[in-house]
Order: sequence, then C-alpha cells, then structure tokens
Amino acid sequence: MKTILDFINNTKTSAVSFRAPGHKGRQIRLDQSGYGEYYGNMLANDVQVPANGQDDEHVKALIKSTQGYYQDLYGVKHTELITKGAGYGVILSILTCVPGGGRIVMGRDSCNEAFNALRIGNIDPVYISPEFNEEYGTSDAVSVEAVRMACKANPDAAAVLVTSPNKYGMVADIRSIADAAHIFGKILIVDQTYGAHLKFFDAINGSKTAAEDHGADIVIEGIGKTLLGMAGTAIVNVCSDRVDLDKMADIQEMLNISDESYLALGSLDTNEKIVRRQGGNIIKSWMDDLMFAYTALDAIPRVTVIATKNLDPTAINISLARLGISGEKLYDALVAKSILPELVHGDYVLLRTGAGNCRKDYEALVAAIKQFASLGTATELRSAKKADFGLEYYKVPMAKTAVPLFKAGGKVAYDPITVYPPDTAVVCPGEILNADAIGYIVKALERGDKVVGVDDEGYIFVS
Repeated sequence: MKTILDFINNTKTSAVSFRAPGHKGRQIRLDQSGYGEYYGNMLANDVQVPANGQDDEHVKALIKSTQGYYQDLYGVKHTELITKGAGYGVILSILTCVPGGGRIVMGRDSCNEAFNALRIGNIDPVYISPEFNEEYGTSDAVSVEAVRMACKANPDAAAVLVTSPNKYGMVADIRSIADAAHIFGKILIVDQTYGAHLKFFDAINGSKTAAEDHGADIVIEGIGKTLLGMAGTAIVNVCSDRVDLDKMADIQEMLNISDESYLALGSLDTNEKIVRRQGGNIIKSWMDDLMFAYTALDAIPRVTVIATKNLDPTAINISLARLGISGEKLYDALVAKSILPELVHGDYVLLRTGAGNCRKDYEALVAAIKQFASLGTATELRSAKKADFGLEYYKVPMAKTAVPLFKAGGKVAYDPITVYPPDTAVVCPGEILNADAIGYIVKALERGDKVVGVDDEGYIFVS
C-alpha cells in the first residue's frame, strides 16, 4: 500500500514547475537574501513542541511575533497565520463575519471551502455571477453593479465575498466594490488566494491592485500559491475595525487542531523575512521574466495568450487551439517535456508562475510552445458559452443522496457543479436543477470539458 511518503518521494523532480507552490522547491533566487540555505534545509526543523506549558507558551509568543511581522509587511490591522490552506482562511472569515443562520452575498466562482462554510454556519447565500469574457470564453471578475444590486436587494446580508484575482488571474475593481458594500453596511471579504504577491508588485510598478489597499475588510492570501511558503500556508489579513477580532479568535479556537505544522509555520516565518529583505529584487526579476515570456509568446503566430487590462500577469493562459491543438493535448505535451502546468480550462492551459521561477523556466516554456506551434494546423477556437439559467434557490441542504445527473431535475444541489471553462459554478448548493442546467452539463461532459461535481458514473449529490 502506498503512503504519503511514497507520494512525496514520487513528486521530487527536476521538472520546470508552473503549478503551486510558489517556491518551486528552489533556492536559486533566495540565496542572496541570507535565508536560502535555511530554507533549503527546513525539513530538518519539522518538530513538535512538548506539551509542558512553558514551551507551548514560548511558541505561541513566536507565532504572535510572526503575525506582527506580516501585519507590518502588508500594512494591516491584524494577521492570522494559516497552515491548513487558504480555503480554511475563507471559512474562518465567513464564520467570523456572518452570524449563524445569517446571509452572505458571494460569487459563484467562490472556492469550495466557501460553499462548505455555508453548511457549517447554516448560512443562506445570495449568489452573484462573475462577468463573462466573450473574447476568451472565460470567467472575468465580479462586477461592481452585481454587488451593488445584491446588497440593495438583501439588506439583511452581513457580508460580501469576492474572489480576486480569480483562478485565471482576473482582478476585480475592489475599491468600487468595497464602497458599494460599505454603503449598505456589509463587511467585504476578498479571497485573494492567488494574489499574495500583488502588494509587492504594486510597490515596484506604482500600481494599486492589492485588496488591502482598496478598502477590503478581510483579505485571505495564499502564501503557498505564489510566494515562498510551503503548500497549505496562508494568512488572513484584517484591515478594518468592522471585523470583530475577539469573535475571529473564538472561531479560530473552535476550528483549530491541537498540533500545528511547525514546518509550515517556519516556512511562513522564512517567507516574510525573505520578502522583507530581498523581495524587491525577487519581484523585479519575476516581472522582467514575465515581460520576456509574454513578449516571446505574443510573437508566435496563432498562439493565443489571454491579455486584459485587469489581468494579473503571473497567471499565464495559453491556447494553441488555432493550430488544432486542444488544451488537453497542450497540457500533456508540456508535461512530456517536464513542464508542469496548473490546469486545463477549455482550449487554454494555465501556468501559475511564482517567486521561485527563474528565466530558464520561461525560456523552456517559450521553446516548447514554438515547437508545438510549428507542428499545428490552422483552425479556430471552440466557443464557450456563459452559464446562466436563472436557477431557483431553495436552501443549502444538510443531507445528501446520489442520483444520476439525468434524473436530477427538480432536486436541490448539495455540491457546486463547476464546468471548465468558464470555471464558474453552473449550479450552486441550494439551487434547484432544471433541464437547461442539466443539458449544459451533459454537453460539457460530451465535449470532454472538465466538470467538477459529477462523478465518473454520471452521479451527483442532491437533497
């Protein structure tokens, strides 16, 4: 029987990685910071603290100190360290801001943990759809108007949850969304899991995209997604007095386990020190490498790279569909060359860059795309359609049963069903499935699109 250790050993590779975690298992750019050697040897520091009281209190003090460093680094009121994934931070934030039995306005492109929080807190959602990008056939950011209308129509909603950047890198107009939410007395939670680097990109190029600087009340940052924390590391930044810190501490105490991953906490500590001391050089090199990659890819005929004004460039989305190469084939071809993408969404492959990538990674990517492009035959992109069926909402169910998709008409969805593209839940928990939604999902399955929420035998969970 294979073990977790077998999995870890099997994933040790010299491949070029464009998937999380952001450190890419490298020290290359980190050595000059003075912490590279320590970072590379961190596995030796995976320890447990004896439960003798004194040592435990000492570690709590160290954790509080690191929280303070992050608070200063991001310029926020308070920071919580997370070692259980950014999704845990989303759950913590929702349960802190929305009372049991309350209501929240949230995007249909929210992470699965956000939907789970609804069930944990017996919370009623008001779902809003992100915009749809017709040119690329993908989800864009949630619009200000969608948030404003939902807040106005639901005065009893306690909070708004927005994902920005979304999985493809689309950044929402957080300043305007924050203003809209606050006018109606709502707390704004921004799931910035894929944007922990934005604060530091802003510092280099003079922009303002980080949600902490645009009026968000809580921001969840996936440190392990794009920066130098280990997988599962994240922080929750509290930015305003609208958030009850005592309640957050209570929720954290209820959700927490007795043993922390001190290896993960150590990586959060190290990430903060590296970013503080050497972040400018690391981010500048990262930005220069991205400019090289986008320029080189743009020069390859009939290669499509997503480029919009509100795109975080660290998410590189490439399609060779105009050359007759599907997203799935491109993904497999890249993996065969030891280049590891994050995911496929329709005709596109997403490559998640991180602070640990270096120029040779981007050179390898460009060389591979040039080779693939020379072998393709001209064709057209397949079109993706916006999924909007006006589904009736009943209530998020607490119990579930499995039924075939084709027999699910009129039943209440237990889990979100998400189609890639556009990476937006076609059906959300608590919504009643209708023929249009089921037909859309069936056609996506027949096309070979990635569908999450339907098992291999065509069953889904309903109430």
